[in-house]
Amino acid sequence: MALLSSVVTCVGVNVPTLVAIITNIIGYEPPFIVSVVLIMAWSIIMAVLLFAGLKKGIGLLSNIRVYVGFGILVFVLLFGPSFFMLNSFTDGLGMLMQNTLHLVCNTDPYAKSGIPQNWTVFYYAWYITMSIQNGVFYGRISKGRTVRELVLGLLGATVIGTYMFFIVFQGFSINTFLEQGLDLGTILAEGGQGAAIAAIWKYLPFAGILMPVLFLFANICMQTLLNANAYSMAMSTTKVLKSGQEPPSWIKIFWSLCIGVISIALLMIGGIRPFQTITVICGVPALAIIALMALSFFKDIRKNGWRLSGENSEDKISEDLPETAEAADLTTEKNL
Repeated sequence: MALLSSVVTCVGVNVPTLVAIITNIIGYEPPFIVSVVLIMAWSIIMAVLLFAGLKKGIGLLSNIRVYVGFGILVFVLLFGPSFFMLNSFTDGLGMLMQNTLHLVCNTDPYAKSGIPQNWTVFYYAWYITMSIQNGVFYGRISKGRTVRELVLGLLGATVIGTYMFFIVFQGFSINTFLEQGLDLGTILAEGGQGAAIAAIWKYLPFAGILMPVLFLFANICMQTLLNANAYSMAMSTTKVLKSGQEPPSWIKIFWSLCIGVISIALLMIGGIRPFQTITVICGVPALAIIALMALSFFKDIRKNGWRLSGENSEDKISEDLPETAEAADLTTEKNL
């Protein structure tokens, strides 16, 4: 349930943004049925890509996403308010380092805005539920890597990528508010975060050309995210899965359609609020599951003679790892 809640939450959070982009492109707000069709299209494409396998499906789409994403990033950095972006990031990084503890513990007891309760707790719970299947998926695609390479690669790539996008898009968003006079507060209150994001993007250089590209990019991002999570759920619900073996196609298709149906149902109930509620509810038991997984991991590596530090620790992992389906994905072979 925790795995499924995190995935449908991704759909619930991102559908309003896609609909807002469509509104900017066609000039008027589309009916609710467009959201339903969008989710159904994601589910069908997801099933097709999962049926095609990792390399032909998710792998190809992920490579396209990287090139398109960094192309947009470089374009906005070069043609947008570059100096403001860099100055804003530097100042924001200093404030983050100075106020991290307060931000983590903030409950806003005086102003009572409800933001920590409605959003901070929600994102904590969402991160917790997402981390389970992300770990499963990253372990699956990282065969041939050492544990050290896996951890450093994931942490390094995600942190660097996140900060790069924050430098550009956060700085650009603040600039539209301060310098361009965009009333983000009113837009957020009346149209939600999707409308606010689309309104910011209207201020991008060559926005008329970029808007369809951004729509395509957002869809690609959603597809890779949904595919990875549906694949992880298919692996988790397959009783016996040998090393290098794909989960049965019918299980992958089942989860693809299940994600779409539940997302549509929650969206019809009441926008993003049901998605937030189900994520927070599932986040607490998921935290206990993650703790048990961590304890099990350290117990297993000690049982199999792995070294946590010291010389030749990587060779030791390769030599002592038993040839089981689970262990084979963590061997130190150099060929993927």
